[in-house]
Amino acid sequence: MAAGGDVEAVPAATAEESRDWSELTPVCLAEVFSRLALEDLWRGAMACCHSWWDAARSHPELFAVLDLEPGFESVVRGEAAAWWTPAFQRRVDAMLRAAAELAAGDLREVRVRHCSDEALVFAAVRSRNLSTLSIKTSPGVTDRSILCVGACCHMLTELDISNCYEVSYKSLEVIGKNCENLTVLKRNIFNWVDPSEHVGIVPEDYLRECPQDGDREAITISKFMPKLKHLELRFSKLTGVGLNSVPGGCKELVVLDLFGCANLTSRGIDQAAANLKNLEKLVKPNIYIPRSSFHMGSENYVSQAKAGKCLDCSLVKDEKQSAEFTGKKNLEIQSSRKLGYGQSLTKPEVSAVEIEQYRRIAIGHKGGSVAGAGGGGGTVMRPHNKKNGVAALSAPVAFVLALSLACGLALSVFSF
Repeated sequence: MAAGGDVEAVPAATAEESRDWSELTPVCLAEVFSRLALEDLWRGAMACCHSWWDAARSHPELFAVLDLEPGFESVVRGEAAAWWTPAFQRRVDAMLRAAAELAAGDLREVRVRHCSDEALVFAAVRSRNLSTLSIKTSPGVTDRSILCVGACCHMLTELDISNCYEVSYKSLEVIGKNCENLTVLKRNIFNWVDPSEHVGIVPEDYLRECPQDGDREAITISKFMPKLKHLELRFSKLTGVGLNSVPGGCKELVVLDLFGCANLTSRGIDQAAANLKNLEKLVKPNIYIPRSSFHMGSENYVSQAKAGKCLDCSLVKDEKQSAEFTGKKNLEIQSSRKLGYGQSLTKPEVSAVEIEQYRRIAIGHKGGSVAGAGGGGGTVMRPHNKKNGVAALSAPVAFVLALSLACGLALSVFSF
């Protein structure tokens, strides 16, 4: 600062050199684009200018992976209902088609939801090097597109078709025959035990279309997918029949996820796991459902009740109480099997021992006496209550006894 308080004159700053970022070489742009996230690449860089768009298109390796799963997982619960609209499906289809075209045959990984048959066929035909395909929760995907995937994408190693209710065991057979290197299969379905968690998001009619052929799918998997190492069958309706077939065909399994499979028994699961020598992780159903609730023909899996939402047994706290609860239910099931489901149990079944006792009572009355009441005649065997020493007869027993007394009295009058 000069004397007298005058400020020294500052030389004017040199003007910044203007740069035209659109003139970057394609090699530099490709290096920059490869470090961008998927959203930044599609919505930012490629939409900047024509030169950047052309630079991206000239490098198919930038589109080798289409992973929309982080975007789906970050959406809050209330906004997920919009995924089930045709408009949202069209947006996903557009992304899948563009990725398959831009990758120029080099598309190797696809993780999307709510795509359609048409878009999946378009991508499968153009992506013969595809190794990972995750299209879970895609109601528009059917056997038609999965059969095309099996016919075109022989390099497939991971497949996730969870919650795709229009895909059947036929597709699993074709995938197993053609994709010999498949090691990961995820065939989970929505929670049908407690569907309240999906209310307001998944349409109710779609939840009701839950696949019922879990055993057939499990048998198909064991027969045509011998190299599987990771298998997820969450909330599948397979029974012990389907589960027992898995160790025989999928001997290399390392991870087996059976969470929510309510039709399985703890004994059956343990037997299957014992036959899988390489198994490192086993996820058990971890739920309990009474047999009478779904009219199942085998013992249901018993463990701790999950969050108090297990239908009739929300108060069951441990396996001991669950076993006692199951014992009571077994008596109801045995009677219902004799009468047929849907019929009311107005009259319990009478055992052969009780019938013999009733017959002896009738014979005793016909002879004119009853044991314990004096007089001759046949000896009558009666069930007694050990607590008070008196006869403890149920309603059917009392009915037969009264009828026998009436017949005995009538015979005595006529004989007189």
